[in-house]
Amino acid sequence: MALVSFDIFEYIHDSRQAHGLRAQDYTRYRRFCAHHLRTVRKAAKLPQGSTAGFSKLNVTSENASSTLHVEVQLLQAERAWAYAMDLRELHSRTEEPRQRQHVVQRLKAA
Repeated sequence: MALVSFDIFEYIHDSRQAHGLRAQDYTRYRRFCAHHLRTVRKAAKLPQGSTAGFSKLNVTSENASSTLHVEVQLLQAERAWAYAMDLRELHSRTEEPRQRQHVVQRLKAA
């Protein structure tokens, strides 16, 4: 296992400011994370699927050898967080327990 140097806080701050969170637009930020995640996965040779079908490739601490692998994990967490914040904003006026549970599940994924 190799040590990887990556400034997480600067990366998150810059991404959030440039892609929607300055205006509290969680949907835009989530779309950016999803698109950028696909691009980073492709660069790291960890695509989720091909024309033949879906094949899940997870990044773990054992196979993380570059900053791209760390970026994949970070983008997955950021995408789940942005989705939870978007749902919270949409369902803040209702008290339905099912909608609250959906937000909690997305936060667990983050």
